[in-house]
Amino acid sequence: MQFSTLLSFLSVWTTFASAHFILQYPKSLGFDDDIESTSPCGGFAVTFNSSDDSVPVDGFPVSMLSTHPAADWLFRATLDQQAPFNWTNLLPVVSETGLGQFCLPALKAPSGFAGQTGVIQVIQNGADGVLYQVCMIILLGNDNTSNHVDFSVLQSTSSLV
Repeated sequence: MQFSTLLSFLSVWTTFASAHFILQYPKSLGFDDDIESTSPCGGFAVTFNSSDDSVPVDGFPVSMLSTHPAADWLFRATLDQQAPFNWTNLLPVVSETGLGQFCLPALKAPSGFAGQTGVIQVIQNGADGVLYQVCMIILLGNDNTSNHVDFSVLQSTSSLV
C-alpha cells in the first residue's frame, strides 16, 4: 500500500515539475504542458457551460502556480466566443519573481462586460517562452460580489518586481 501511495505522489509531482504554469482560479479551460505554448488558449477550444466560474467585474482573484523563478504576466479578457478574439488588456504587464503560488487579489474587467459570458486569458512569458491558459467566466455586476468568489485562493509564495 505504501508503494502505491509513493507511486501516486511521484506521478503527481512529475506532472507539476514539468508544468510551466497552472491557472488555478478561475478554473482553467484545460492544461496540457505539451501545447501550453499554443496561442491563444493553450491548445484548447473555447467552450462555455453552466459550471463556468461567476466573478464580479469590479474585482476577482486570479491564482496561478508557476514553476519559473521569474516571469512576466499579461491578463486579458474578451466577450468574443470564437476567433479572432478582440482582447482587452486588464493590466499592464506584471513582472513576478519566485517559484510557487502567484495571486492577484482583485483583477477587474471592464464594467461594460457585466452580465455577460467572457474569456480571461493569462499569458506567461518565462524562461522557456510564451505560454497561454484561459478560463471561461460569467461576469457579474458590482452588486453580486462576494457570493460567488473563492477568496481562499489568495496565497502567494512569489513577489512582484
